[in-house]
Amino acid sequence: MNRLRQSLQSGKLQLFVSLPANDAKLAEAAVREGADGLKVHLNVAHRASGNSFGSLESYKETFAQIRSLFRGPLGVVP
Repeated sequence: MNRLRQSLQSGKLQLFVSLPANDAKLAEAAVREGADGLKVHLNVAHRASGNSFGSLESYKETFAQIRSLFRGPLGVVP
């Protein structure tokens, strides 16, 4: 909570990017353009993008690639 309060008081908001596909190249582009955090999807049909996402097992290598590119917050929409 203190970290959030500090961010708000300093005027620095953070940008979290919801990737439209679980793809390391998209993650790399988001980070390069200033993303502070990334969000990936599992086991869901995403109405807004029209994409469907599979199981954790099907993205194991992709998530390892993303993690190797980026050490910031990485969230999952289950």
